[in-house]
Amino acid sequence: MLKSIVALLNMTRSRVIKRRVAWLIGKWVREEGPTPNPVLLWEVVLHLLQDRDPVGSDMVVRLTAAEALKDCVNVCARFYFSVIC
Repeated sequence: MLKSIVALLNMTRSRVIKRRVAWLIGKWVREEGPTPNPVLLWEVVLHLLQDRDPVGSDMVVRLTAAEALKDCVNVCARFYFSVIC
């Protein structure tokens, strides 16, 4: 499944779609909490952070992916610390 999502992101040259995917991941994690498959989300966000395609990616895509990554870390830290403590 991960390969298919990354392949779809590689196929699209639209910065808007990539930015919206990153934004949606961040919003979903903030609203819903920990996901059933966090590894998949981490991989997609990391792919968007590392994407250097001059046509299909730009600084805004990477900044939005960084914000989504921050949201994932915050939610995971809150969830795991509340379980441990």
